[in-house]
Amino acid sequence: MSSVSKLSAVYGGSKSPSPSSSPSPSPASKQTSPSSTAASSSSEANGNVRVYIAGANTPSIEFQSPVSLGQILAGLGWASTSSGALCVRGKNDVYVSQEKITSGDYDLHRTEAMKFKVVLNKKQLVVPYAFPCLQVKSLMDDICFRFAKYYTGSLQISELRTSDGYLINKFDTIRDVLSDGDYIHAVDYNTWISEVEKTCNEEWLDVSQEDFIEEDKKKWISIGRTTNNQLYLQVGVARDTKKLEVYDLEELRDYSKEGTTPIITFKGGEANAQYHMIVSFVIKQGVVVAVICDVKSCSDLRSRIVQQDFEVGDGGKLEKKTVTTVQTSEDPYDASSCPPPSLPSPVHTGPSVDHLLGDKETQVQAELKKTCIFDHMRVEQNEKIDADQQWARDGGFMNQLMVNLLLINSSPDKELHILRIRTQYKINGEWKEAEQTALGSKRGYYNYSWNWEESSLDLAPTSQSKISVLAGFKIHAYQADKQRRLHHSIPSPLSLRIIFEDYSGKEGIFDVEYVNPPLDTYTEKYAETRLDPKGSKYDKFVYADDLEAECRQYIAIRKKSENGKERLEVYMSNNSSYYYLYPNQLKASVFEAIKTNSNEVEIESLKQSSNNDNLTRRVIAIVNQQQRRVVALKLQIQTTTSFTENYFIVPHLATSDN
Repeated sequence: MSSVSKLSAVYGGSKSPSPSSSPSPSPASKQTSPSSTAASSSSEANGNVRVYIAGANTPSIEFQSPVSLGQILAGLGWASTSSGALCVRGKNDVYVSQEKITSGDYDLHRTEAMKFKVVLNKKQLVVPYAFPCLQVKSLMDDICFRFAKYYTGSLQISELRTSDGYLINKFDTIRDVLSDGDYIHAVDYNTWISEVEKTCNEEWLDVSQEDFIEEDKKKWISIGRTTNNQLYLQVGVARDTKKLEVYDLEELRDYSKEGTTPIITFKGGEANAQYHMIVSFVIKQGVVVAVICDVKSCSDLRSRIVQQDFEVGDGGKLEKKTVTTVQTSEDPYDASSCPPPSLPSPVHTGPSVDHLLGDKETQVQAELKKTCIFDHMRVEQNEKIDADQQWARDGGFMNQLMVNLLLINSSPDKELHILRIRTQYKINGEWKEAEQTALGSKRGYYNYSWNWEESSLDLAPTSQSKISVLAGFKIHAYQADKQRRLHHSIPSPLSLRIIFEDYSGKEGIFDVEYVNPPLDTYTEKYAETRLDPKGSKYDKFVYADDLEAECRQYIAIRKKSENGKERLEVYMSNNSSYYYLYPNQLKASVFEAIKTNSNEVEIESLKQSSNNDNLTRRVIAIVNQQQRRVVALKLQIQTTTSFTENYFIVPHLATSDN
């Protein structure tokens, strides 16, 4: 009987060679006869692993160090049945690591199989396992294999826990931490990720790259420390975590080979557009001292590589140190290779509102009038006239003047009865009836109360009364915003007539004059007063006037730096907010231009149009496909009466990746 046949008989092997042949040892093994065994030198001295096999003609076999139990069994051409298993024991009958057996003398020992009651989510299985001398991670693989038939997708076991919730270390030997018949709770990878992510609350480094080929699928790596003082390594696409691993101090000590060791590698994409996320440990003098994060999206020319150094501080606490950018995803910016683009000349057509602008402090005020309109009735204008506009409807809007008067009845014995009040305004030398007239009172700044049904009033002898009179005119024009002035289609100064009619039909006329204030609209100087900090200037200010709507529409841009990162801020008139343009947004325009084979791409998030198409503001990226960058922004404004097209040369915007 051959040595392998005897071994199979003694240890219950399930596979043996035919009696007529003997197995050929593997290249890494050497069989030794009894006589030669006694004469051979110590296996520790020659650096080999010698395994003694009781009950066989060839009692020992040598392997090159290191070797695993699997390699030993393969060298013997023998596999164990589920009723028992072979394990390797060293001196004093101590079981050694079955994954990495180093130089020395060992013997094969048969162990009994164990059974475990395993719960995974809501499924339960009895799992027999024939190799209790192996590490727990081998049992995890077997549990995963047995449960896989009950799952439609991929299944991965990340942790094993005892029935009372204690974590079972996957690097421990099974027989050292578990007993036959134990209940085990298996945790699948997705469940484990959701649990561990709750502990990843101290991020040290986030390396992320936008992907403009796989849109809205940012590629990223995040590393840091968990609440349990573990180093976490996390990679993902968009909002999905693809891989997550955590390492405590003991597990970090297992990595001692000098150099760089990949820990997580995740790849994807098409043949001509691939991405990857690679996380590696940097090991110096047997200690893990840094993590290297390598991220490349499908649209990147090359990887972005960042190194995060760390150390074990006081009390064994993991602490981050310096961050170093090893490589950017783009070549460093070189102004000499990016000359200013050749752009068309600016276009500006249509009338201006400059003649409506002015200085409010030097504005000529209309004289306050005082006069007698009846024998015993005196009218005095006691403050300047207010002008206002109502919101547009039915193709136009009401422009209104509010005149504040003091009426005095100087008669000692006669009452004054006014039947109605009318208003007129003078245009082209003729008096025209106002479309609106109302009697009311002023309650505060631009706060009036009007009686639209009745305009009569009575005044007792020797009494006086403050009243307000409204005159309204219908303006058939587009309205961009409400103005507290008269539309330019009405002349300024404007003569306004208030007619008081008593019950006898007698009329008293009171004439006043209104002078329009300067147009309150956005000039570059005024718009810059809104910037923070005070005294800031725009890098570009482009406008188009709308004479019909009496306004100036503009697009303004400035470059802003914050925390070492730069962006463009885009401001637009009649809008209290402003918009950010980050380098990644500009890069998205580049890939859109490549996709459509165009040199111009409109930035849709910045397009603004009014409901009736009287105003359109557009920002269009001018792309140099060869340089893969936006070289300029075309700024267009179309109003009812004007059109402007101008250009802003996009400066270099510093980021953490260039």
